[in-house]
Amino acid sequence: MSSPVIKPWVETVELHPDVLSPDFSEDIFALDLGPLADGNRNVPSVYRDPELFFRASYLTVGLKSLLQDVLSRLSGGAGNRVLKLITPFGGGKSHTLASLFHAAGNRKTLDSIPEGKPLPKPGKVNTAVFDGQFFSPTNGKDLPGGKGKVHTMWGWVAWSLAGEAGYEIVRESDEARVSPGGDDIIKLLGNDANLILLDEVLEYLISAGGIKVHDTTLRDETLIRAAYPFHPALIDLMRERWAAIPDFQRTRGALRFLAACLRAAHTAGKSRAVLGPGDVPLQDQAVRLAFFKEVGQQPDFQACLEYDFVGANARTRRIDERRAKEFPAEALKRPATRIATAILMYSFGGLRREGANETEMLPPGISETDLLAICVGPDLDSTTAFACLKELKEQCLYLHFDGVRYCFKKDPNVTLLVEQEADTVARDEDLVRGTIKEMLEARLAGQNVYIWPTKSGEVPDREPSFTVAYLPLDFGADTKAEQQKIVRDILEKFGDKPRQFRNGLGLAVPSADQIEVLRRAVRYLLAIDRVKSRSKQHNLTDEQKGQLREREATEKAAAESAFLKLYTEVWLPKLDGSAIGIESVAVGGRPLQTTLNEKKEARIHERVMELLTQVQKRVFDTVTPGKMVEFFKLGEGTPAKLGVTTGEVVTGFYSFLGFTRLISEKGVAKAIATGVEKRLFGYIGGGVPALGEDGKYQVALAKVRFDTQVAEDEIDLESGFIMVPQAIPKPAPVPGGGGGSGGGTQPEPRPIPPEPTPQPGASQKSVEFTFTADSDKLFGAWSAMANLAEMAGQVTVTVKAEKADGFDKSKLTNGVLEPLREADLIQ
Repeated sequence: MSSPVIKPWVETVELHPDVLSPDFSEDIFALDLGPLADGNRNVPSVYRDPELFFRASYLTVGLKSLLQDVLSRLSGGAGNRVLKLITPFGGGKSHTLASLFHAAGNRKTLDSIPEGKPLPKPGKVNTAVFDGQFFSPTNGKDLPGGKGKVHTMWGWVAWSLAGEAGYEIVRESDEARVSPGGDDIIKLLGNDANLILLDEVLEYLISAGGIKVHDTTLRDETLIRAAYPFHPALIDLMRERWAAIPDFQRTRGALRFLAACLRAAHTAGKSRAVLGPGDVPLQDQAVRLAFFKEVGQQPDFQACLEYDFVGANARTRRIDERRAKEFPAEALKRPATRIATAILMYSFGGLRREGANETEMLPPGISETDLLAICVGPDLDSTTAFACLKELKEQCLYLHFDGVRYCFKKDPNVTLLVEQEADTVARDEDLVRGTIKEMLEARLAGQNVYIWPTKSGEVPDREPSFTVAYLPLDFGADTKAEQQKIVRDILEKFGDKPRQFRNGLGLAVPSADQIEVLRRAVRYLLAIDRVKSRSKQHNLTDEQKGQLREREATEKAAAESAFLKLYTEVWLPKLDGSAIGIESVAVGGRPLQTTLNEKKEARIHERVMELLTQVQKRVFDTVTPGKMVEFFKLGEGTPAKLGVTTGEVVTGFYSFLGFTRLISEKGVAKAIATGVEKRLFGYIGGGVPALGEDGKYQVALAKVRFDTQVAEDEIDLESGFIMVPQAIPKPAPVPGGGGGSGGGTQPEPRPIPPEPTPQPGASQKSVEFTFTADSDKLFGAWSAMANLAEMAGQVTVTVKAEKADGFDKSKLTNGVLEPLREADLIQ
């Protein structure tokens, strides 16, 4: 079955005319709310015309939700009267405000897009737009049509909402540059639907700080300091949620609680810009008494307050103190306490289910979205809030999460049960250590490894494959001198005998900074398992079982993360004069790519071998046959060494430090097969042949494999034998040969090349050769050229290439000549 053809996007996408226009301007991406509201003709029509604006806009979920809330409120429905847009730089705030401006002023244009049709239709809306970038605190702003000017934000808002009649209400305040009274504002707003959009107010306030107004400034007047410093969410919380509590007194109770909060903050001498649900000073006893007097249940929540909020070792305090050490800028912000306090405020009362009758209430608690909306602000970013919420969820003993809402309750969550079991587990270090070893063994099963040896005899010797011994966790706590002693003992000895195959051994060293992380995660996994096994005894609810599963997944992920980082350094033996030294091979700046298997478990040994074979390249799958000749000095010495057994070769590679480290003895077989094919030496099986007086091995020529392909599995690595070419016996003459008719000799085989390695003392002064290669072969040969250049200092390269139909001049220049010129190789 043929796969469907995916068309190029240029055949399926219709670009906007602005993109295709040669007169395209970057101004199309810029939008200022003030000029848009003023009808400035310089604003692009796609922003100025409501229908064009909505046709060109993508109504995201967030924007649609905002339009729904605002238009519903303007239609007389429920919802917040004050909304604060918080977006990052370039986050679309001006575009969002423009959407509200057009939707309120010309609602029918929203029907031009399908997703806009269901939104509420509020009818006539009075709209005012104040853009601080385009309002001078010094000179005010001219009214359209030469009708004078206004001097303050309130004057402009009043005129925008109700024209001259509206301005007359606040004229005296505007001309005196003082804030109007509450009765004037109520009269201005009346019973109509009003939408006031404020943008770049901070920029206006900065300048307004320089305008003197009596004994204060225009900035102070604009901020209206006589207002109560309450976040709207705190007022809505009491009005909409606490009102469902039977004993809550909406007037006296609310005032009593708010007064206690203000008094505590005033006594402490510190506060945020406004008092929100997360800023209630629970550390003050009077505030706690006032709070629980209104919502009730103080005795039931005493343990919650002690363990999670105000106790000497309270969870919220611990989180904030730890984060303050890591991030000093958070020291005064106490983000975890702020978020937890907000959750506690929403843990009482209820909210009427949307579309339901008066008696159907949502359970107490607050969603993550609503929680972040009331807590995130200029001094608390969403990233920090998310991080703190995650820690609170894991550590607080009375915080519950049902998958939708966070809520503090009088009953402990499973965290308390887990903590109690974890304390018990922590006292049994052998259990924790044994469990970690079992987990390590499971992840290393089937590999050529040895786990946690305590003495050299526990790491086998004379195994013809590269072996990794994973050192125990206790090794990470030893001093450097103790570590060196332990490692040298393993590398040099096998019990009470000298170690033979030391070149095939590496020791994986545990990282000290991951040991306690791993121990902690395993302690909690054991604790969680104990709680799960006693679920009936603990009467765990479905919610608590879900919390337990989530906590278990978290701790498993932490354990696997620690396993991934536990062994990222390997110590190898090396020659250090006449003694054995230690070479440390570590990851360095290049991260390992191997991570988890399909079971989501750490692939520990695969990562170690990736480090040794790919990242730092200390262990290889084979060796070049030329290196084999060099290592075993074939053809050298007096008399010359003409052959060697395959068993000696295998033993040599795994014994002699400085030889190439091989993953397995298959690498030797591969090298021998390659050497036979390339005529570097011959190979026979079945033992060591005798050497004749003529310097040739006395063996039937038919048994010698030379100048031919040999399968790697045909190489006998125990009793096989390799010999240099000049020691291979010559073909025997054919009987009756010598010139008569019918006589002769067997055809001569291909000539045997001279000894591949120079005799001791010989020196070759120059190297010259020519070869023809395609792109693949040339790429393979380039490393050989680099080796030659390293030996000689530099090489002279002559290149000749021909093409029957000629070279593309542009490709030749850009792809060949220019790179060579940039490297100063040609002129």
